[in-house]
Amino acid sequence: MNRLLSKILPGTALVSVLLLSAGAWSMGPAPEHDVDRMLAHMSDELDLSDGQAAAIETLASESRDQGVADRQRMFEIRQQLKAMRTNFDAGTAQQLADELGEIASRTAYRMSSTQAQIYAQLNPDQQQAFDAMAERREKRIEKRVDKYRR
Repeated sequence: MNRLLSKILPGTALVSVLLLSAGAWSMGPAPEHDVDRMLAHMSDELDLSDGQAAAIETLASESRDQGVADRQRMFEIRQQLKAMRTNFDAGTAQQLADELGEIASRTAYRMSSTQAQIYAQLNPDQQQAFDAMAERREKRIEKRVDKYRR
């Protein structure tokens, strides 16, 4: 029985990992960020004035709209890379990977810039509450990441 398990278990684990990887790779583009939901949450937590809420909504909407083309292009690149599994071209794959890096860089900059602009709209008490919200979010993210590190 132990010999049978020692032969079956590694193969089963490998197949499981491959299926999970294929499932993750085949996922489509990330869902759109819900600006209204984010704004409602911030308004509740930070007691935003109407002017602050309007300014933050504008900033978040503009940032989201600027990222639409990048998200679409990232999806297209992932599809192209996926299609290369049967006819891999290292040069093309490297170019696509480099483009993914450029898009990721733009996205990170845009997110950081937007967050700084939103933060500037807040008064000092709201900034403190915003920092506490961010810390709680980071803890939730860390919990999820820890699940996968084990």
